[in-house]
Amino acid sequence: MERFAQPEFAVTVSSRRWSCILDPLLAVTSPLGPTLVQALSQVVDLWMTASFWRILDSSEFYAKKPAALTFCTAQAAKQETALALHIWEQIRTRTDAASCRFHWVGDSYTQSSLSETAPPDLVRRFELLHEALQMRTHESGRQDRGVHPEAHHAALETVALAACLSPIFILTRGAHGDGVPPLAAMLEQCHIHAQQVCAEDALAVIERDSWRRALVSAGLAKLRWSGLQLAILHVLAPSAQLLSTPFDHMLAGADMIAAAEDIDVADDENDRCTPAVQAACWSDATAYWYAL
Repeated sequence: MERFAQPEFAVTVSSRRWSCILDPLLAVTSPLGPTLVQALSQVVDLWMTASFWRILDSSEFYAKKPAALTFCTAQAAKQETALALHIWEQIRTRTDAASCRFHWVGDSYTQSSLSETAPPDLVRRFELLHEALQMRTHESGRQDRGVHPEAHHAALETVALAACLSPIFILTRGAHGDGVPPLAAMLEQCHIHAQQVCAEDALAVIERDSWRRALVSAGLAKLRWSGLQLAILHVLAPSAQLLSTPFDHMLAGADMIAAAEDIDVADDENDRCTPAVQAACWSDATAYWYAL
């Protein structure tokens, strides 16, 4: 019987770089934060919030009052925060924002550094989600009075940005033992349940292993050996997609990019996000976290 040659098939799977939001409080309260930012930005698409820059702009104040940025009252934690801020000051004298290898959302489109794939309405959508989180915190009356406003804003901004850029990871500070990460505890104050993922969960095992490989690839294994506690947090907020911005009613393409640069969308009369929609956007939100 005649044999027919079987064609050879080659399957190539290309995995794109992961996107990650680095909790700004992790970056500025640990002396290892600057190393983490600089190295991690080489292996993932790294995002930060405006809180990071606001804290650095007031680094002299926070260096004298480091307790304003840390959820830990131990003296060692305060000393670490002060040292981290001094390190960032030295880095800023040698580099500028334009040379940073990460993206961030500022107070406007022109004050942000967005990726090429970021949606044109990202800044406005971020503002609305952040405002809604603030309202939930105020309504609950559960805000920790011992937490400085900037630390509180940093946490809420991180979570709001995650809802805008989903799917994305949040890399935040972990806790020792069976403790809950500070960012997860902050979400509970906003009536958003933060659930710990079982260590034996099959998907969590795969994801955790991938993150550990990423840290090794970035040369960051030593940070874990030093005792730095890290955690990964996911934000799931389906109703956040209900938010409507002026860009939802415009043509896609270059015109939207130009409009984002020229229009103050916060005051645009076409903004159709009603208070009811804004209030409901976090109604079904949940967070999931696991220690790294």
